[in-house]
Amino acid sequence: MRWARLVAGIPQRELDRLAGHSEGFTGIIEARHSSVVQTDTVERYASALGIAASWLAFEEGPAPDEAGLRALGERTREAKAAAKAATRATRAAA
Repeated sequence: MRWARLVAGIPQRELDRLAGHSEGFTGIIEARHSSVVQTDTVERYASALGIAASWLAFEEGPAPDEAGLRALGERTREAKAAAKAATRATRAAA
């Protein structure tokens, strides 16, 4: 998971948000502090990264497409920047 996240350029906190988990959970998984990760958790992180759950869990099947991961990271950064701009505009109008 760490490799895919780093290729995408997504911080741990952002991946937690995309996967619908509490902040810090990505760090726990990446540091292997959790010996058992539930199937639904693997599926949520795989979906957030746009990769196969089987690859994420067992590195089985084709490796994720690096260009696709980088594009995901770019879309994520653009969406976050747009949300910040909208917040600033709303505050400025108030």
